[in-house]
Amino acid sequence: MIQTDQIDFAVQNFLTTPSFLVSDAEGGESWRQYVPLGVSCFIILDILLGSPVVNIILSPMRNAVEKDAEENGGVVSPQKTAQPKYGNKFNDPMMGNGSRIDVDELVRQTKMKLSDKKDLEDYLERTKTDEDRIKDLKNKIQRQLDN
Repeated sequence: MIQTDQIDFAVQNFLTTPSFLVSDAEGGESWRQYVPLGVSCFIILDILLGSPVVNIILSPMRNAVEKDAEENGGVVSPQKTAQPKYGNKFNDPMMGNGSRIDVDELVRQTKMKLSDKKDLEDYLERTKTDEDRIKDLKNKIQRQLDN
């Protein structure tokens, strides 16, 4: 017959020292301490080899994108690309997508924005009240005194 003292001791022993800690303490070094080292070495090796594991994992997605492009006549929708949203040459505004920049159009747009800004400044200057003009004059005098 089992006594209640033995059951209480067994429950207390189980709650205070879990079995996986007891086995580690008795066996010395464990294989668990080498898991981060193994994972790190695997990742570094994969990067050095040109990411073959990543390419294998991503190949079904790339195949689906290529199949979709063939069905749509060579047009790939940007939502279905396997490329990340950052750091690639296809969506980086500094790298461009290989198309030429229309410099004349860019100059025209910039001039239009500057003229709009100048028109706004002129309008605000015309609609100033006397109080605003006095405040501007005080600020101007203060800036001159500070320099």
